[in-house]
Amino acid sequence: QSTWGNHPFLRLMPPRNKDQDLESEQPLQAVLLADSYYKRFMPVSVERPKVLMPLVNVPMINYAIEFLAANGVHELFVFCTAHAQQIKEHVEQLHYPGLRLQVLISEDATSVGDAMRELDSMSKIRGDFVLMSGDVISNMDLSKVVEAHFKRRQSVPNAIMTKIFKKASPQHATRSVEDDAVLVMDTATNEIVEYEQTSSKPCMSIQAERFENRTDLSFRYDLIDCHIDICGIEVIQLFTDNFDYQDMRDDFIKGILHSELAEDKLYAHVIANEYAARVHDPRVYDRISRDILQRWTFPLVPETNMLAQKTTSTSSGVTSFTYSRGNLYKEKNVQLARSCVIGADVVLGSGTVIGEHSKISRSVLGRNCSIGQNVTLEGVHLWDNVVVEDNVSIKQAILCSHVVVRRRAVIHPGSILSFKVCVGEGFIVHPFTRLTVASLVDEEADEEDAEWVVPTNEQLKEMSWDPKHVGEGGVGRVFKSSMAVSELSVQSIGGTPPYVEAEGETDTFADDSSEEDEQYEEIPTNHFREEVQLTVRRGAEDNHALENVQLEVNSLKFAEDKSFSDCIDAFMPVIFDLADSNLPLKQYIAALTKVLQHWAPFMKKFLFSRFEQESMIRTIETYAREQDKFASCFHCVLQVLYQVEVLAEDAILDWAAETESSDDEHKQRFLKQAMPFVEWLKAADEEDEDEDEDEEEDEN
Repeated sequence: QSTWGNHPFLRLMPPRNKDQDLESEQPLQAVLLADSYYKRFMPVSVERPKVLMPLVNVPMINYAIEFLAANGVHELFVFCTAHAQQIKEHVEQLHYPGLRLQVLISEDATSVGDAMRELDSMSKIRGDFVLMSGDVISNMDLSKVVEAHFKRRQSVPNAIMTKIFKKASPQHATRSVEDDAVLVMDTATNEIVEYEQTSSKPCMSIQAERFENRTDLSFRYDLIDCHIDICGIEVIQLFTDNFDYQDMRDDFIKGILHSELAEDKLYAHVIANEYAARVHDPRVYDRISRDILQRWTFPLVPETNMLAQKTTSTSSGVTSFTYSRGNLYKEKNVQLARSCVIGADVVLGSGTVIGEHSKISRSVLGRNCSIGQNVTLEGVHLWDNVVVEDNVSIKQAILCSHVVVRRRAVIHPGSILSFKVCVGEGFIVHPFTRLTVASLVDEEADEEDAEWVVPTNEQLKEMSWDPKHVGEGGVGRVFKSSMAVSELSVQSIGGTPPYVEAEGETDTFADDSSEEDEQYEEIPTNHFREEVQLTVRRGAEDNHALENVQLEVNSLKFAEDKSFSDCIDAFMPVIFDLADSNLPLKQYIAALTKVLQHWAPFMKKFLFSRFEQESMIRTIETYAREQDKFASCFHCVLQVLYQVEVLAEDAILDWAAETESSDDEHKQRFLKQAMPFVEWLKAADEEDEDEDEDEEEDEN
């Protein structure tokens, strides 16, 4: 019996005759690609394939297989290359009535194109089939898409593929860099006319002949590729015929659309109110986990206990989750101290113990985890058998199985600790750090492409480790990614989504405004402000690179769903405090000027519109009301921020115009101070307008 229960699409599926032979039914086949052919989960993927990594305590691949089985697939081929034996052993433990599961292994495939050519050589595919990535989570009704595909094939035989897209804004939290693309399709038929990646382009071009014989085209920039395709058998053959086809989108789709000889056609199917997302990287991994906890993937939620119902293993792999208000999912044999606080969106695996006064929110804890006293976990993913000792703080990080974090350690957002890493007592793991115990066979090789060796438990005991990487008594080493910090910030948990959300907009599968039970402690509203101020203050004291401080603040922003104005309101007072107010006024102004000039590049990262600039001026006013010496040099602050291109001329003039009509005596005092500077800006603006008019007259 399917765990999908009474999900609507099950009622659309025709009943099957139990006595009917599967072969005579021409069963629907599917291919599940267990390799993503990316290395965004390094160094974790050195030891475990991505599709077997736990997503809310269930291996990713289980979600994909459950989805296909529930949608009427009769024969499923799981195609894998890396860690093939691990995947084979896992899949062979799964049991779905009516579904034939077979693992296909190719040691040489390094791309989707290679996989398709291998499939063709194996002669396993007998007709049109479903092609899907093994790291996709979806609850959509696939039967409607399959039905439409086969119906279209009857009238348009060369309609070789139907690609499924999810409607989602460019700022959507599950969107990856690869999803920055424009899809052009015929509005009437949904035929794909053009598909172009635009992440590195300010615009796109389209050939004029694309418009021939078409009356209505849709240019869509609001779609995410679900990586679920209905393919004709010709797709596999085309990959075999074209060895330069490696990537599905960059090579195959472009090749078909731009071919002067081929008449094959591709079609799009767009879903809007159903869930579909791919775990592209650790940042999206965290977002999809939250969507699951907030039940946007129903019926793919923890208490359905998919693994418990579908495995033939009698080991402890089965799950026993129950659901409580506040999106708390708890298994049996969980021990909670009386004074611990469990917030909303939390998963607690069997055998886990939480100590006194510890606080956990928006986190997933695996099985047999031991959490000490006074521990803070926010937006954290702990896999099985993780030990966190007393007075530890961890925010937006992934800790793999058997990781140990010693007393008073701090792990900052974006960090990933691979299997068996141990962080020493009091050690600080900086943002976006990745730690591993694995070592390179060739120490001079590129860490992302090299061959790795994973030490045994006995070998670990004899090995020595650099305290600079993991602290005194720690185990592990820093994994040196070839990605730039800016790339890591986009792809790491706690990082910044590639498409920054505009002020005032929200767009996600999940709506965080749902009511929570009173028994769950809400994080105080000043928590974010305190964390941002602590981050900036520590960055100044330790002389951290401004880019790193900005990444930390951004990770806090997205962790707590705050705006850029909230960030500005939090960090500006700390920046002002860096100038010693005990100095005489002239020296104080000089010190303040130096501080503002130094922090200008940091401040600019949070200014995306005039709205944020106005927020910054309001924050300056608020600070000036409380600090007399600062108030006396209010005009100097505006002038310096204008000179370093933090504040724009228009924002200052708008503030002045608004303040003129205000009855607030403080505002009037600040305006009086700044009036000479404001008048200078107005005069400069008028001169620019006169020059523009003179140039226009000369041209005429």
